[in-house]
Amino acid sequence: MLFETSAATGLFSSLLNSEPAQLALPAYTCGCPACGDAMLPGEGGSIGAFATSPYDNAYQFVGSAATYGIGGNVDALMSGSMWSSQDSSTTTIITYSFANPWQSSFTYSQMSSSLSSFSEADKALTRQLLSTIEAVCNVDFVEVADNAAECGVLRYGYSAEPNQMSFAGYAYFPSASAIGGDVWIGADQASSTWDFYRPNLILHETLHALGLKHPFESGSVLSAEQNIIPNTVMSYSTVAGGSSGYMSKYPNEPMPLDIAALQYLYGASSSNAGNTTYDLADGRFQQGFHALWDAGGTDTLDGSHLARSITLDMADGSVSNIGTAVTASARPAAGGSVTATYTNTLSIAKGAVIEHAVGTSYADTISGNAADNTISGGMGNDRIEGRGGNDWIEGGAGLDTAVINALRAGYTIAAYGTGKMVSGGATGSDILSGVERLQFNDAKVALDVDGNAGLAVKLLGAVNGVAASHHAGLIGSAMASLDAGTSFEGLVMSSINAALGGGASNHAVATLLVNNIAGTVMPADYIQTWAQYMDNGSYTQAAFGVAAAEFWLNVENVNIVGLASTGIDYI
Repeated sequence: MLFETSAATGLFSSLLNSEPAQLALPAYTCGCPACGDAMLPGEGGSIGAFATSPYDNAYQFVGSAATYGIGGNVDALMSGSMWSSQDSSTTTIITYSFANPWQSSFTYSQMSSSLSSFSEADKALTRQLLSTIEAVCNVDFVEVADNAAECGVLRYGYSAEPNQMSFAGYAYFPSASAIGGDVWIGADQASSTWDFYRPNLILHETLHALGLKHPFESGSVLSAEQNIIPNTVMSYSTVAGGSSGYMSKYPNEPMPLDIAALQYLYGASSSNAGNTTYDLADGRFQQGFHALWDAGGTDTLDGSHLARSITLDMADGSVSNIGTAVTASARPAAGGSVTATYTNTLSIAKGAVIEHAVGTSYADTISGNAADNTISGGMGNDRIEGRGGNDWIEGGAGLDTAVINALRAGYTIAAYGTGKMVSGGATGSDILSGVERLQFNDAKVALDVDGNAGLAVKLLGAVNGVAASHHAGLIGSAMASLDAGTSFEGLVMSSINAALGGGASNHAVATLLVNNIAGTVMPADYIQTWAQYMDNGSYTQAAFGVAAAEFWLNVENVNIVGLASTGIDYI
């Protein structure tokens, strides 16, 4: 599942041509060769002459990445070239450097004639962005000097030339030319006006230098709905089909399709290979889009520190709402503007397996995956689906529902300690603890026989008779009233009034309840013996009704003990 927007579509012409609040920015685009611009001629020798690393120039250009027969969405990001190691290392070591106008000798006039160096802050930003790439794919970026003798495979510098071509940046795909992998950021983008966008811009151009193209051109393309920045930073669209726009927060790390493309080219990283707990309240999860890659171990998504409910999907390739939002706007081709709000800001990269999840203190919706999951809902009325695998679902406080996306037939429900085991179907065997309700595609089962479900059955047995206590519709109606906060005593009195009409005599109430419990018509004097408890003020009619519902014979008649093991079907 990828991010989607439902706003009107249009035609978006620039990654960074939109305007943040109270800022008017020039309309610049990315100027990489993927845009159709011709490569500038390079000076200098082969790539090996300008690539140094601890592995003795361990790089080679691979020129046919797009012909490897991959399919699906990742095709739309394949430029056709990549870097690889000559020393058979499983990790591709890629050097990088920061060009400067005083020491770098490797030059080509159109870009380097106006070369200016990255500031120390922008160098630090670039290193941080490279670390986000290392975290998801099997590359190791090594910084080297940039002087008369050497420079990196990736080279970074500011130049006025991209701006003169109306570009915010210009990058070169991997190639045998010495300019392959070079990244030029427009000189105008060095100003503080562009601080907000610069991380996304440098990341976008860096991914070009590693072999990723725009997803809307040159061969395979993404659909308009998928071609949005939350799916890939190589997109130009803030909203599906938008021609220009603005986002309240741009990604500063590879997004789901970027990760898939990078891992196809360079392999997956071993990041987070141990047992990792991800605190969803951390800033990296709460400050815009985050795509999670995890290489192994037993891992947990922990929402317990959040102050709002979440909708959490643990499956790889999924997106989740963890309580933050990114707003976006765009201008459709027809004119006007459209807006969208992305609330599903967390994605789990394809191939990442998360085993456990912990919910918040609010009403959460949590869905597992094919692994054996442990899911704890926490407080609140939670809705939890284990999906495949043998899952342990802990509802916690509140009125919690376990969901099984299958038909009721074929599943058995049995007591398991203080909880229930649900087994026999294609979704595995799940253990439910602290879960009040179970929902199949075609049926609902109440497990809280010691709670509202049991009260509903006992009430129906006393007021309406044993047959009514097995009526799924009546049980569901009574449970709904109790779940909504109606007191048991109040519901008993309402049920008596419904059966007898308001203002019924004590003798009529006793007759109704005693005959139902006995299962036969009892003598009048016997009925009067019970009615006198209301006549003398020992019980109100409502209290007498509660006592009748809880009477041992009624409890036995409606089979509370048996239902405690199997649950209660209701509608």
